[in-house]
Order: sequence, then C-alpha cells, then structure tokens
Amino acid sequence: MTAAPACIFEDALVGALAPFAVTRPVVELNLGTSTLLQTYIRRLGAQALSLVVRPELVELTKQQFPGLSVNQPNLGGGMWFFNARAWLSNQAWSVLAKFPLTHTQAFVAQDQLVAAYIAQDQVESFWSLVMSFPEPSALRAALRASGEGIDLGDARLINAPWDLAALNPHCLADELPHLTLGVMKGKVGAMTTVLNEAQVYVGKQAEIEDFCWIDARKGPVYLSDGVVVESGSRLEGPLYVGPSSRIMGGKISQSTIGAGSKIAGEVSKSVFGSYTNKAHYGYVGDSYVGSWVNLGAGTTTSNLKNTYGKVQIQSATGEKIPTGLQFLGSLIGDHAKTGIGTLLSTGTVVGFGCNLFGVGLHDGWIPPFSWGEAGRYVPFRLSKFIQMVTAMMARRQLDCRDLEQQVIANYHAQMTASR
Repeated sequence: MTAAPACIFEDALVGALAPFAVTRPVVELNLGTSTLLQTYIRRLGAQALSLVVRPELVELTKQQFPGLSVNQPNLGGGMWFFNARAWLSNQAWSVLAKFPLTHTQAFVAQDQLVAAYIAQDQVESFWSLVMSFPEPSALRAALRASGEGIDLGDARLINAPWDLAALNPHCLADELPHLTLGVMKGKVGAMTTVLNEAQVYVGKQAEIEDFCWIDARKGPVYLSDGVVVESGSRLEGPLYVGPSSRIMGGKISQSTIGAGSKIAGEVSKSVFGSYTNKAHYGYVGDSYVGSWVNLGAGTTTSNLKNTYGKVQIQSATGEKIPTGLQFLGSLIGDHAKTGIGTLLSTGTVVGFGCNLFGVGLHDGWIPPFSWGEAGRYVPFRLSKFIQMVTAMMARRQLDCRDLEQQVIANYHAQMTASR
C-alpha cells in the first residue's frame, strides 16, 4: 500500500464479541493464518501503526506491543483508519493499495465501515470520533459527505462471536494460496504420505514422523517452523498450523491451530488460539477456541442439531439468538478448562476462565469464571484462578505479568458482581 500512517480502532460493538477479546484487544484474535494484528503489520509495517483499544486495556497493550502507539494520535498528515472487527481479503487489500491518497474516502462492506483514508484537514476530528468508541452508524454518518463508500466486496465484519468460526474457512481459502508452498524445509518421514506436495509447506526445524498422512488435494497444508506431527496423524487442507505446535495423532482438517498448541483427536473447521491444549481424543467441529485453553480427554462438541435446523445461541438472560448457521460447535473463551468426558451441545458458549467437569451435558451459556458440574456452577475464586493461570503459563516458560493479572482481576470483579 501507499505509505501513510495507519490506525486500527475498536468501536462500540467489540463488547458483543464475548467470550473473546474480553481481556485483550480484538486484533489479537486468531483468524486464517495469523492474528488480525500480524496481518496488519505484514501489510503496513509496524513503524507508523497505532492502535485504539478500550481504556482498561491500554497499559497492557503498550507492554505487549512496545513498538506500537496505543491510544495516542499520530497526526501531521493523511491517515488510514481500519475497523478492528474487519477481516480484509487479498482482493480488498489490492483495492486499498491502488487508492491515490488524494482525498477522504470510506471503504465499506455489509453497510459498515471497514477502512477509511482521512485527508489531513479531517484527521483530528475523525480521531476524536474514533476515541469515543462509536457505533458503526456514527462512523458511516461521519463520512457521508465523502460519498457512499467503495465496496470492498468479500471483506467481512465480525459482528458476533460465531462469525469467527464461520469466517475462518473463507480466510484460509483466501490466505493460504499466497503463502510459500511446495517447500519442505523440515524433516518428513520416509513412510509419511504427502498428497499434492505442491500445496504443502513444512517449515524450518519442523518434523513430520513416519506413518502420517498429509492431504492437500482440497486445499493447502501449511506447517510452520518448529511444528511436530506425530505418527498416526492425518492432516487435510486447507489447514494452517502455527509455530512450535504439536499434532499428536488423529484427524485435523480445515482448521487454524495457533502457535504453541498441542492438538489431537478429531478437529474440523475450527480455530484454536495460541498455547491451547487438546491433547487427547474427542471431537471439536465448527468451533472457535481461545488461547490458553485446556480440553480434557473426551471433551466433545456437537456442531449440528438433530433437527438439522439453524443454530441459536443462548444469551446471559436466556434469550435465544439466531445465528443463521446450520453448523456451529462451541465458542470457548480464553483460559477455559474442561475435565475428562465434558460434553458441549450445539452452539454452547463457554465464558472466559471457566473450569468445567462432570459427565452431564453442560448449559448452552456458561458465565465467565464458572467452576463446576453441569447446572451446578459457582464463581471461580480469583486467587485460585490466577494461581492456575500462572502455573499453566510457567509450563511454557512464560510469565503472567502484573498488568495482565490486573486486567483479569478487573474483569473478574465486573463479571462476578453481575451474577
């Protein structure tokens, strides 16, 4: 793209994305072949990139991304603004790259603002609007004078948490073909079968053991640096596995696996965030699973109703919300844990920091920081929760920093007070 400072901003709808992005910015969510932020850095560079995040996340975001400006204007010329809830296809990026930066212009999809180039004389006022975390309608209204906006075609807005699960196959199909493919830098066992090798990438220091099956006939398979695939694994594209992850047997297809995760069993059309474990048997399909999650042996999601009807999501008040999707598994927030044999029905929402166990079928909506068996949940004590988080992160040689603990504590206080 033509060089210009850029800002990625959160708007009023970010609160609707729970159980995800509640203790971290939306741009940290995994989608396709990277986090949303990694995509922006790859496209725009980090030097002139700024973020606008919720006030409670400012200090933690500054600590996590010291090279980026956070909630501070980078004024002095024209500027790009990107909605943090937007995913842009390669086609959309090519449209933006051709824009001449001569005037203010809105770029839209689904009648919402995806991106805007704001000319120098309007940057300060638009920045003030963005800092108010506006409704989508206010963003569109502010740019009506510049025209109706250029439609970015297959760009997508993430309006609800289930959009993340439904959108990921589209993201993989768009992004994977543009990565390096047909290269085997790591070690591939002589007894492993690779179908359509031209659509497979094996990164540096990756190891694919004997008696694995890699099938790229329906889409590319990308195995990042340091990935280990153990014997007995069947991988089917389109599939992206992030750096240093381990596939421990079973069938993994049409999914995104975040960095440092351990995955086994049967996984289909799902997203796993970074440092998440599903190291045993059990089925997860059409689901979005956050970071630092641990799914016990036999944890299984249903992704299709017995009636073959459209899935509805249960809200905190018991209201049924239509998703328009026939296939939808579970939406599992960061730091959630499940015990052995945990059963999750179609469209189950597991809140941030839940710890579930027992043999019963769990509720369709489980509040954040819930601890217990199906239908018998109690609030997870903050001190015990922080102890668990710290221990899990230490196993990966990472620290749960003071600022991160404070953000979690604030969210815990907010959520438990409302129960």
